Parts: sequence; structure tokens; C-alpha cells
Amino acid sequence: MSQQTTKKTAKLTIGDRELELPLIEGSEGELAIDITSLRALTGVITYDPGFANTASCLSRITFLDGEKGLRKLTAEIGAKVDCPVVATSAALVEALRWLGIGRLTLVTPYLDVVTETEQSFLEACGFEVVAAAGMGLSGDAIREVPPERVHDFALALDHGDADAVFISCTDLRALETVPELEETLGKPVLTSNQVTLWALLRACGHRSPVAGAGRLLAAEAGAASEGAVR
Repeated sequence: MSQQTTKKTAKLTIGDRELELPLIEGSEGELAIDITSLRALTGVITYDPGFANTASCLSRITFLDGEKGLRKLTAEIGAKVDCPVVATSAALVEALRWLGIGRLTLVTPYLDVVTETEQSFLEACGFEVVAAAGMGLSGDAIREVPPERVHDFALALDHGDADAVFISCTDLRALETVPELEETLGKPVLTSNQVTLWALLRACGHRSPVAGAGRLLAAEAGAASEGAVR
């Protein structure tokens, strides 16, 4: 969720002690209780299996609210700036369609609930996710994952029926694993940062090949025939 400070507060009673905790408003209007100080003040923590009711970070992950939320987000930004707007989720969908990908393996660093949401987003966009799994991470832990672990996790998860592999999250060191994975698997491997860069270059009119970052960027933009997996 993205943070917007409000003047509202929530009162929490623990035994004979009453705490007043700030409320923050998310990007879709939902209210969240900011419990950052709760443990330090009381020694108490919260219990929420699967983080089903917890925002674990302040984020603008563009697939969480589906295509409708994605369009809303890019429209809001577009209304404020005088330039093209690129969102990672939209870039992914565009890149998959440009490569003619129908079936894919989804690799994420996320908790299961987030991975499942991303899978639903991709399926709603018309893609078949034949395998999907996350590493069970959130927050700062994601950027601590070494590329070697990303490589091995993706390699083990890939499904033979998948036309491509997508490794999700802009905070994950996945791009540097792409050349070796593509050579081993014999199929396109896409990452969040890779598809974002691809879409940015296209938005700026740059369509020359970029070497060393996978088939998507190595191919001259516009060269892929519709329905053909490169």
C-alpha cells in the first residue's frame, strides 16, 4: 500500500493500558493501523497468518488490484505528468504478448498470498500459469537474496509446458540470472526489471537490441512475429 497520513487514530486496550495508534490510508482508500511502535511500547506483537490482513510494506505493486487497479494507477500518474507512463505489470503483459507467450512459469520471492494474487492477475490477462511458487519473503529480505538462489529456484520450478519463465519483483536480483537460465532452459526468461526497461526504451523510441539481458532485449523491437515464441 502507498501511505497517506490521516488525522484519524485507533485506540487499543491491553489490560488496563490504552494506546492511541495512527491510521494511514492506502492507495484504494483502505485504512491501516500503524503498529510500528506497538512492540516497543508494550512488548506485544500481532498475529496474522499469511498476512491476509496486513500490509507488510509501503508499495505500489501494480498487479495487486488487477487490471482495473493498474489502469487507475497509470491514469492517475499520467494526469500529473507530461510524458509516457510505464508500469511493470503492464510492461510484463505487453512483453509476453509481443513474444507470443501463452503459458508460463511464475517465480516470485513473495509470500504465498501475494504470489497467488499475481497468478490471478496473469490469468485474468489471458495467460496460463502452469507452475507458480514464491520464496516466502517480504520487505528487505527480498533484496538480500543472492542471484545464485534465484537461478536455482527458477530452474527447479520451471515446467516443461511453459513457453517462458517470469521472475517477479523489481527488488529481486533476477536480471543477471537471465542469460544462463535461457541457455539452460531453451526458452525466454523475463524479469520485472527487464520488462520495465524494455517498455521504457520503447516508450522513448529506442528499439535497438540490448545485449546481455535476455532474448526480450536482444531482439530488435518489432521483430517478433505475432504468436511466435522467440
